[in-house]
Amino acid sequence: MREFFDEFYMTDDNSEIMDCNKNLLVAFARVITDYATLYCLEDVIVDESYRGRGLGKKLVGYVTECEKRLKGQFGVVLTRDAQTLYSKYGFKEYYDTCMYKSEIC
Repeated sequence: MREFFDEFYMTDDNSEIMDCNKNLLVAFARVITDYATLYCLEDVIVDESYRGRGLGKKLVGYVTECEKRLKGQFGVVLTRDAQTLYSKYGFKEYYDTCMYKSEIC
C-alpha cells in the first residue's frame, strides 16, 4: 500500500519517494541486509531541488522505525556529513564516518 503525504508518495517497497504531480523519483534509500542480524543503510539520496522538505528523514525514519523485518538487527551507516540526521534515529558515532544502531546490545 502506498503512503501519500503532501504531494509525494512512497513506493510499495518504501525505498523511493515519488512526486505525484510529475511521476518523478525524487528520493531514494537502499538497505542491504541478511534479514537475520545486520542491515546497512546506504545511499540516502534526495534530488537537490527537493531538499529541505523532510524526504530524507521520511526514508530514514521508515527504515529505522517502521520496517518490521529489520527490528532487533544491528544497523550500520557510513556517512561523511550526515551524523546529525542519523543520530536522531538512534545511530551512534563509532569512528569518523561510521555509525551504528544496536537494539541487541
